[in-house]
Amino acid sequence: MASDSLTENFILQRGCVGDNDLIFFLTYNADAALQEVPNGQLFFLQNGNEWSFQDFAWTGISLTASVHPDLVCYLLGRDGEVLVANSTGFYEEKINDDGANPENRGPMQCIRLIENTPIAVGMGRQVYKRIGQNHWEKFENGIDSPPPPPNIVGLNAIAGGSMDAIYSVGWAGEIWYYNGQNWQKLDSPTNLILHDVIAMADNRFWACGQNGLLLNGTPKHINLVEYDGPVTTWRSMSWFLGRLFIADGQNLYVLEQKDDGNSMLKIDVGDNESPPVLCLHSSEDLLLAVAAESAYVTEDGVQWKALPV
Repeated sequence: MASDSLTENFILQRGCVGDNDLIFFLTYNADAALQEVPNGQLFFLQNGNEWSFQDFAWTGISLTASVHPDLVCYLLGRDGEVLVANSTGFYEEKINDDGANPENRGPMQCIRLIENTPIAVGMGRQVYKRIGQNHWEKFENGIDSPPPPPNIVGLNAIAGGSMDAIYSVGWAGEIWYYNGQNWQKLDSPTNLILHDVIAMADNRFWACGQNGLLLNGTPKHINLVEYDGPVTTWRSMSWFLGRLFIADGQNLYVLEQKDDGNSMLKIDVGDNESPPVLCLHSSEDLLLAVAAESAYVTEDGVQWKALPV
């Protein structure tokens, strides 16, 4: 595949940094989507210019990957499908724990690796943990059952510094914390939808969502973070080189924290470009920003490089 033809046919949804030489992308074919044909592709960009991919016949939602101790990528589908990619190839799984599955309970929203264990969350406060090949189990000890319709509850994102300190956020401002034994619902300062969460090494977390909402705190105390900047719906964020980068599906910002107040500074990734950034993901050495038809990386948070998508 020619490196300059990818986004002529495919829309980039999500991206994930494996390491500096390996980046994963979740995409879909725009023409097929217009015809309401479920489809998706897992693309790999190696060494900055070598592409490979794997097709699947369902709607992809989220992906997560790691290269340590071994290369592995998990791509999550709306109805609980999972595409697993590792050094031996590709295979598909389906989340189902004795009939508890997304097809019966609601669409999935996010998958992330925590201590090399994939955990997936979705609507209806679904949480599943993978404990072996094609073996997923409910991971919901302590989580309340969802209320009956027309009430809507769900988890949009999950993150953890360890299996003893996991956060998940979602609808109605819900924030759940797993302490290694069970989940507990934290006292949230909002009832707005939260879209993303980051777990920090010191057991603190960041969360973002509707109406410019930005939270920071611990299980015992959560702060509303005030700042000068746009009132928008934050969709994705990443912590990179000691700074919080955040995107709303239109623009990319970085949070500047100073003694006299916080501010959101808009970032142009190059040549005064402001692509509609949908997704952020970082490793220790690389920050990735994904838009529908473009993607950019930075090693220092200042100078950005366009990827050949």
